[in-house]
Amino acid sequence: MGFHYLGGRTTTYYRVDPLTSEGAEQLVRHLTSRPYETGPLGTVPHLPPRTAE
Repeated sequence: MGFHYLGGRTTTYYRVDPLTSEGAEQLVRHLTSRPYETGPLGTVPHLPPRTAE
């Protein structure tokens, strides 16, 4: 008896079209953890602690 149902499965497809380095850019960025767009994130909002109820 296995517990395969607990693992969950997801699949992401990346279309490489055309088959060039430019076409594979999104896949390569995902594999190397390099986002396509970067920029300033802005200020961190003030989040007061929750009160115990």
